[in-house]
Amino acid sequence: MAKAKAKKPSGMKTGPRKLAKAAQKQRAIEMRLARHTYASIGSALGIATKTAWNWINEAMIEHSEAIAEGGEKLRAQELAHLDHLARALAPRIEAGEPQAVATALRIAESRHRLLGLDEPMKLEAKAQVTGGVLVVPGPMSEEEWTRRAVPYQAKLQQGIIDPEFAARCWPGST
Repeated sequence: MAKAKAKKPSGMKTGPRKLAKAAQKQRAIEMRLARHTYASIGSALGIATKTAWNWINEAMIEHSEAIAEGGEKLRAQELAHLDHLARALAPRIEAGEPQAVATALRIAESRHRLLGLDEPMKLEAKAQVTGGVLVVPGPMSEEEWTRRAVPYQAKLQQGIIDPEFAARCWPGST
């Protein structure tokens, strides 16, 4: 009596080359989680850098839920790494070395970003413009504001700039 041949599920490929490639893709993912660059992954696995990127990108798309868990794992690894760095700096910080203190502050900032502790900066700007264009590159002192307003004084005196507009933009300019 002949043995019944087991059927594999449709679409499942289990040939030796397919299994080897799947193992290679898994190794690429593990290397990326261990912070290897795509170039080093490609070199280690004997594939092109672009292939390494494609494999990892495909895995990310296929396994987005598992990646979220992996992201948490990676976040935990990063936090442990930052803790290790901070502990290693402790004697130098206690000795008062400025560079160690500055490094510790950067480590703390990295921790805050990883944990989402930094609130986004909220800015509010209000303006009432009746004509022209006013471009302000950012916060500036009164002296800087005055220095930048000087070129407009001549235009104001020639009537090129509306005096009411100038009074709102540069108090005391008229």
